[in-house]
Amino acid sequence: MIKVGLVIPILNNFDQAIDLIYSAKTKENEFKPVKDIHKNGKRHVYKITTEQYNNIVDKSYAPDCYFNPILDANNNCIITIEELNGIVFPEFLYLNEQECNDIDGQLICHYINVEPIEYVPVPTPPFPPK
Repeated sequence: MIKVGLVIPILNNFDQAIDLIYSAKTKENEFKPVKDIHKNGKRHVYKITTEQYNNIVDKSYAPDCYFNPILDANNNCIITIEELNGIVFPEFLYLNEQECNDIDGQLICHYINVEPIEYVPVPTPPFPPK
């Protein structure tokens, strides 16, 4: 079975990018993108463990696409939804494993090996440096 990832630049069109992802047809038991990553105007990212960080840093998750885990202001190792949804190489598929439940006739999926958290950026240093 071949899985294909889709990475969409979302600089100023986040809602349109999510609509585009959801417009793609999916079959039963295939990957379904997780939509709920942008709540109340806040950006959500995915916390990974130090071990996961060491396994993925500077590694390619798809042709010409590399993981870029970073630390947030709370010292959490994080990756983005785009990285998770774009994984095509088998050695990293464990990161985007999902559990899906039918809730009131709607299929709700969430990742089971990473934790969604609110993105807290590291403060920008003052300019010019002293």
